[in-house]
Amino acid sequence: MSKPRHKQRQHRLVVPLMGATYDTKALELHLYVENAVTAPSFATLETISIRLGAITAAVFAIGGPLPNRRDPDANAIRQMEAALLSIQDRFDRVGTWGLSGDEAQAMRIASGVLDGTIKQLPFNVLRNAERMVDQIVATMDAERIAALFSE
Repeated sequence: MSKPRHKQRQHRLVVPLMGATYDTKALELHLYVENAVTAPSFATLETISIRLGAITAAVFAIGGPLPNRRDPDANAIRQMEAALLSIQDRFDRVGTWGLSGDEAQAMRIASGVLDGTIKQLPFNVLRNAERMVDQIVATMDAERIAALFSE
């Protein structure tokens, strides 16, 4: 009599990030940060927030929740979030977009660390995170437009 077969576990497909894709993603992040430093605007900072959200979601999917982590990736994400919140708070108080020297330095350092983080993420995980964040942003934009028309 033969042994019963064990149910095969479905392994998650991991597609490595190709060099050209990594270069594009890392360059985009650095360019957004430099653009925010030299000419801060709502659109630039929103784009950085969206991309940071996608990186955060991908890092979370691979390594677990960020609040409990003390690795360089989680610290860079927290550092970038703190800088973005500080910039937004200043805009709410003063009414103009601007970065202090410390915020610019923090964003540049964080983007350098996140550059390496992007390289470690599987392509499919990063792409799924980007799609999820883009879908959330589109839903928020649709709700905002619907609220404008209902008034």
